[in-house]
Amino acid sequence: MKGTLRVFISPAVILTALLIAMGCQTVEVDPKKVVEFQYDHAANIQNTIRFEAAVPLSPPLTSTNQVISKWLGGFWAVFVICSLDVRGTEIESFIYDQTKFYVEYGGNTYGALQPFTLITATEDEIGPQDTIVIESAISNTIGSGPSTKVFGPGLSPTLNYRIGIYVSDPAAASKTLTLRYKGHPSILRSLGHNPVDLPGYISSSPPLPGACRSS
Repeated sequence: MKGTLRVFISPAVILTALLIAMGCQTVEVDPKKVVEFQYDHAANIQNTIRFEAAVPLSPPLTSTNQVISKWLGGFWAVFVICSLDVRGTEIESFIYDQTKFYVEYGGNTYGALQPFTLITATEDEIGPQDTIVIESAISNTIGSGPSTKVFGPGLSPTLNYRIGIYVSDPAAASKTLTLRYKGHPSILRSLGHNPVDLPGYISSSPPLPGACRSS
């Protein structure tokens, strides 16, 4: 069955010229610099991700081979970035950055991993000093594709980059979340499929989706 197309268009694209007041500064956003992503909300991983090898942590912690949602029902929304079209006529290059993807739910924004949202198997909180290394370990376990890459103008039709965004609100797990991208005028088109629910993920689990489902 074909999915229903869902589209997020950044406000900069809706307006021909959007002026944002920033103190005494005014920034004009040019819609001719728009990029377009197509994506698939492929899966939701519930509660736990276990790594192939233990990840060293800052003292007094030692290391951990897994991370657990601090909140009951927290999960990782897994998206596959199908394609990217650098379509704006005035774009010479576009810097793709996976940390700029985010979702919104219940009045909250979820994007890059935040400190004190995950715990270890011994219930130690992952603080600011270890957030980056844990986020990297999560990306290496459930993600694919580069963290950053420079694209020139035109269509890249089969990226199939996989990213995961941690969401602490369990009510969001029953929804097909709308992916967004900050820092650049953008259109994001969902294939509209429902995500597959997974009870957790370890390195020996069946492979996560490596490509987008058909639209």
